[in-house]
Amino acid sequence: MVFPFTADAHFRLKYSAANMRLSLSHTLSDGFSIGYNIGAEWDGEIPAPAYFYSVALGIGLTDKFGMFVEGFGLLPEEGDSQRQFDAGFTYLVLPNFQLDISGGIGLNEYAMDNFLGFGFTYRFSIME
Repeated sequence: MVFPFTADAHFRLKYSAANMRLSLSHTLSDGFSIGYNIGAEWDGEIPAPAYFYSVALGIGLTDKFGMFVEGFGLLPEEGDSQRQFDAGFTYLVLPNFQLDISGGIGLNEYAMDNFLGFGFTYRFSIME
């Protein structure tokens, strides 16, 4: 959550900014899983939220390599919706550290045309 009064005047948002997300995943079978998200975000520039969604299919290729395909979008209360698709690969470097690369396309005129992404994930172990 971001409050407008916490920033210098040059960087101050007009409204508070926040987001909330419900993330779920299920194992479909050995090597296949599905994950999905729904939520809302307020960007601080307008008072109305934008709603987002995603559905991803994960496929385990080996013990360390995997791939995924995903459809996702943004549905703002003010403005035009965006629909996108991406796919990528994952590599499990360590039991709690993963790298990924992905590329995607926009499915309508308001979404980004093409994009590439790189990332990493670290899973913190709170309880042993």
